[in-house]
Amino acid sequence: MRYEVERSPHRYIKALENTSHSDHPFPLTPAVSSYQHVSEEDEREETIMMGMRLLQDGLSLAEFDSRFGVSLLEIRAKEIERLVGLGMVEVTDSAIRLTESGRFVSNLVIRDLI
Repeated sequence: MRYEVERSPHRYIKALENTSHSDHPFPLTPAVSSYQHVSEEDEREETIMMGMRLLQDGLSLAEFDSRFGVSLLEIRAKEIERLVGLGMVEVTDSAIRLTESGRFVSNLVIRDLI
């Protein structure tokens, strides 16, 4: 679930003070101004995008597999093989991450992975 809270500190505090929290399921509170459910596909793509931005660690393959029940190396095998061949990403036993060359075109690399 993705949600946005009241931006105004005054309205945020007022919403929390004047409304019962029990009327709102977790993680929503009276200060939430809007929310939407995120599909599993969107969540998977966002996980890839954010993980690839971790320049030192990269995207943990074990965490991805555990979270989504699928192997990133299997579902994106062709794209990963091509990007490794171009020198844009490297795959270790535990992660996939951008190479120094891949960092310069990271948005294109990430687009290809999602």
